[in-house]
Amino acid sequence: LDPSVGWRAKVDVPSWVAWAMTNEIVANNDAVFFSSVKMTKTPDSASGLGRLHLGPPWDFDLSLGNASAPHDPDELWVFADHSPDPSAVWLTRAMEDPVFASAVSDAWASLMASTDGGQSLLAEVESFAGRFAGVIRQDRDRWGYSASDASAMVAWLSTRIGWLSAQCL
Repeated sequence: LDPSVGWRAKVDVPSWVAWAMTNEIVANNDAVFFSSVKMTKTPDSASGLGRLHLGPPWDFDLSLGNASAPHDPDELWVFADHSPDPSAVWLTRAMEDPVFASAVSDAWASLMASTDGGQSLLAEVESFAGRFAGVIRQDRDRWGYSASDASAMVAWLSTRIGWLSAQCL
């Protein structure tokens, strides 16, 4: 937890918070450190080591309740240890750091304040889903596990946002 030699001295905390929040909100099955997790590192310099950035987030086909074995919207996913790799507990451990946990909580509060408690976010998702109805159908036909329509994803996300808010994330 030491700010000069601990883990926060080696990572870009804002990128970790943003990546984790993005993937936790949609409960991205691929974001539990066994696939589809990308990281970058800034170059080392004369003044010190570069920092490890988490992201960009990507690969959301197994999110928003869309998976062959979807999980309920009322459980932590990225911040809980759902990885099949026992060494992949990075975010679980990061949440034990009060500074990081506070940054996550602040990011959630900011997101909820800027989206009218998630309502404008839900409206935007519904708008996007309506525009991509044909692609959603093609995805379902190809892979067999996409939501049948936009309303299923929006309903899942609405439940998810309410549950995460109740957890004081």
